[in-house]
Amino acid sequence: MSYEIKMVFASLAQVGRSVSKIISGDPKGNNLLYTNGKCIILRNIDNPALANIYTEHAHQAVMAKYSPRGFYIASGDVSEKLRIWDTTQKEHLLKYKAVFLWDSGSSVGKITDHNKVINSVDIKQSRPYWLATGSDNNCAAFFEGPPFKFKFTIGDHSRFVNCVRFSPDGNRFATASADSQIYICDGKTGEKVCMLGRSKAHDGRIYAISWSPDSTHLLSASGDKTSKIWDVNVNSVVSMFPMGSTVLDQQLG
Repeated sequence: MSYEIKMVFASLAQVGRSVSKIISGDPKGNNLLYTNGKCIILRNIDNPALANIYTEHAHQAVMAKYSPRGFYIASGDVSEKLRIWDTTQKEHLLKYKAVFLWDSGSSVGKITDHNKVINSVDIKQSRPYWLATGSDNNCAAFFEGPPFKFKFTIGDHSRFVNCVRFSPDGNRFATASADSQIYICDGKTGEKVCMLGRSKAHDGRIYAISWSPDSTHLLSASGDKTSKIWDVNVNSVVSMFPMGSTVLDQQLG
């Protein structure tokens, strides 16, 4: 019996149980972007058989994000190296390579006030500028800048804060935690507006959240094996997506 290979698919994102995974996409909404081992994978959404793989990292890659206009990708690995490379050419020419040293400081500020691992960072793109972080110390911290200086913390969560995200219009930000809760706060003052789901947003840990482009809806991914789309204005679930019933069906990104 003979076989004919018709398609070769790129690997899926490499994940670990109960560890949040960064999955992003290009500004035009054509490609998914994620890591697996030392590779950065750009995968077409309409046709998953179409993929491009960046293989220049010497160590395990942990994150990758598109630039706002989609011409470049910044990717980082466990050796603390950051590579910024071109997306418009097949060769993916390297534009910049850097190594971040913990004791070097930064010209745009320094993240402080966390005594445990920082899981998530996001920057508000409109004035007043804010930088938000989420950490294993059960808090979200906020910095005003640039240069960014510590402003205050939100300690309402009772477990790890896995993801923090500002809405595209900058009016709100959301924090998601392993305590199954999502808080929505004012993007200019930091005051808490509401808790999605009122008591809890999911039946399991929440690992990732993402805003819609018009800042009215929020997508959440949870270890309870579901993802939900929330109408933030009325604090209600618009759609729920059950992904399965086994441990492997937990939604980590």
